[in-house]
Amino acid sequence: MDLTYSVAAMTDQPRPSRTPRARTLRRGLLAGALIGLLGVGACSGSGPDTPSSSPTPSGPAPVDINSQPRDVLAEGGELRLPVAKLGQQWNPLHADADADTKLIMSSLLPQLFSYDASGNPAPNPDYLAGVDATGDNPQQVTYTINPNAKWGNGRAIEAADFIADWNACNGQNVSFKCADSKRFAQVASVKQGSDPQQVIVTYTGSYDNWPSTFEFLLSKESVADPATFNDGWKSITKINDWLSGPFQVDRTDDKAGVLIETADPDWWGDRAKLSQLTFRAVAAKDVVPDLKDHLIDAADLGSDADKADAVTKISGVEVRKATTTGKQPELVAARSTLANYGAFGKSTVNWTDVGYLPPTS
Repeated sequence: MDLTYSVAAMTDQPRPSRTPRARTLRRGLLAGALIGLLGVGACSGSGPDTPSSSPTPSGPAPVDINSQPRDVLAEGGELRLPVAKLGQQWNPLHADADADTKLIMSSLLPQLFSYDASGNPAPNPDYLAGVDATGDNPQQVTYTINPNAKWGNGRAIEAADFIADWNACNGQNVSFKCADSKRFAQVASVKQGSDPQQVIVTYTGSYDNWPSTFEFLLSKESVADPATFNDGWKSITKINDWLSGPFQVDRTDDKAGVLIETADPDWWGDRAKLSQLTFRAVAAKDVVPDLKDHLIDAADLGSDADKADAVTKISGVEVRKATTTGKQPELVAARSTLANYGAFGKSTVNWTDVGYLPPTS
């Protein structure tokens, strides 16, 4: 069995010079979308079975995500997350997009599905009014788009966006530098249904993981041609018209390596509980010291046992370990009070439910 270990850490102590308050984060916090932190970097590819000195789990680990009703969560607060660097390519479908790019863009672009603790997908009602999957040879999926869903330029999200994304990354035009054309290659056609808010996706056969086809939905304008797809996403502060999410880019400081997102006032769904998401470039050697100094609230430590051991010595930091196998890419791992921190293979977080629990004492 091919096993990979990943560790997540969180700080729950009050930050210096701030009023002490509860630091426990609730369940939807990083579910799946902290896509890149563990989901992309920690899952190894499958290979020949080799003996392992590590124990093999005898069954699924219990899920500890501290699920709470939205209305008990306090308004406001800031979540500070480390990234290796702020990228120069913000198109998550581009070959140069890395795990950090996908992490940051997950709150700024449509995430069509949410996943429960067992890894079961459910349509995200902020973007989809319904989904109907029928047949198996070929399989056909009909999406009904929420009529309120829109892009930053005010245009409604429509079938044409799905069609444009498929045309860009189905492998037919190699001038589009797409990271992955395999999932789109399994699609035979993408067509508008009875109106612009209905999309009919027909596969070449049966595809069990069809919810992952449109992992990130991009606007048709942003993928209009290879030049736009490849070079139009270089500055995150200039692409607001192409974005659609509960958060918006507030400001960046390239010199300091900081990107700040705040709640989007034009968001049509439930307003985000968090007031601010802060992403800061942190060198790998500085992650543990920054946790200790309360400069970040959470971090993926990958499979670095030494760092995990160092973090356990920091007061107020909780470490969780998830065991995965490269032969099971759909694992929902990472037990954490932070919430499914970086759930492997899952790429959706309910960002509008992110918030702090009220003080318990």
